[in-house]
Amino acid sequence: MKNKRKIFEAPIDEPTGFRINPDLKGAIERGETPLSNSPFIPKKGEDDRQSFEEIAASKRFRDVVTKLERYLEIEIPKDMGGVQTAMMKVWGDISRFENSKRQELEQLAKDLVSKELVDPKYAEFIKFDAKLVGMGEAGNENFQSEPEEFSSEDIELAFEDSGEDLEEFVDAFENFDYMVAKRRFMNAIIQGAAKKGHFMFELIRDTLEEMEPGITTKYGTMMALNDYLYWLLPPEMVEQMAAAGQNMGGSEEVEMEQDEEGEYTGNFVVRAKAVMFPILVHELIKGYYDILGATSLPTDPIQAQMVKQTADTLVNEIFDIISGVYLWEKLLESYPAKVLEDNMKIVQSLIFREFSKLPKNKFTSLAQRVNKGDATAYTEMERIADQIINELNKQDLEEILGNLNYEDDDDDDMGYPSSDDDDDIDLSFLSDLGIDTPPNK
Repeated sequence: MKNKRKIFEAPIDEPTGFRINPDLKGAIERGETPLSNSPFIPKKGEDDRQSFEEIAASKRFRDVVTKLERYLEIEIPKDMGGVQTAMMKVWGDISRFENSKRQELEQLAKDLVSKELVDPKYAEFIKFDAKLVGMGEAGNENFQSEPEEFSSEDIELAFEDSGEDLEEFVDAFENFDYMVAKRRFMNAIIQGAAKKGHFMFELIRDTLEEMEPGITTKYGTMMALNDYLYWLLPPEMVEQMAAAGQNMGGSEEVEMEQDEEGEYTGNFVVRAKAVMFPILVHELIKGYYDILGATSLPTDPIQAQMVKQTADTLVNEIFDIISGVYLWEKLLESYPAKVLEDNMKIVQSLIFREFSKLPKNKFTSLAQRVNKGDATAYTEMERIADQIINELNKQDLEEILGNLNYEDDDDDDMGYPSSDDDDDIDLSFLSDLGIDTPPNK
């Protein structure tokens, strides 16, 4: 037999001249991040050079460097101090511009997100409220610095005999751990989807340049440097910043719209605030996907609250910025090409919602195959898309949001049960977002 010689390479690829903080890089390579033990991420095989997280980090870091080279050209700082100095220089110009055009920019942010995400036919169903605020005024009260610790008795009481299929949910602690892991995974995907919004200002470049020549380059510079900074920070500094609530650039919350008489209209409102236009767009997108992804939480309000208090921490959110974009890209790759057209926005949204609400075994299997790039994931997503398209041809949005549940044409183990809901919109999942559900009429 011929001797096999292994070539030892750095598991995370770094573009020439750019380096990730060694502590952060080591944590990713050792599998010590908040997503490292996720049951929805493929495990590294014996013959694999890189783990899933290392592939994600390599891809994401290359994209970050590409943005730096695009907006800063050759004057790119390579250390944390240089990055912070460069950000402060451009921040002054951005702040002066936005203070003079605040209302116009807030409206632009709402219009941009609505146009890119929401089908015009359903624009009234999800509305956006956007506010540009000063530094230190954008804190996120919905996230905590540390996860809540629950006693064994609390977990057993809340999670025993729960779930869609009792045979799938045998152990209360297993239920709890799974739900927390799913929440963590969905948070990362949503963060990844929203992160794309940091550069959506390019879609309205001409409008922004008419308001202030050169502003789009400054936005690009600021956001590219901001992304780069996350890769230069050691994990312990990230944790300290999160615990102190420092450098919060934006936040969002979702609520039900009320009319002048205080009656619920059945519409959602995403309320976002941020210190800068690109971050405001990011928060609006995040709120939109929070609505769609709320069905990933347990329907029991006590369970949902316990899961959120464990999973929704600022430390986790900051790490989601590093890995979330790649997870979102993998999910989009599994969508059928026919639904990625502009006139299929509502189908894209409902695919995401149906994916997030799948029961335990179905969700775990599909998520794993999506992240592996398995062809069967594409086939399954196409079935989901076709079911949604068929329902859209028969019902209006409110009926779909209340009743749609993916049904597999085959009668095998991969099928999904049909919904037993009635014809009214199911608003029970709103409580999972911390939203008061309106009374049934």
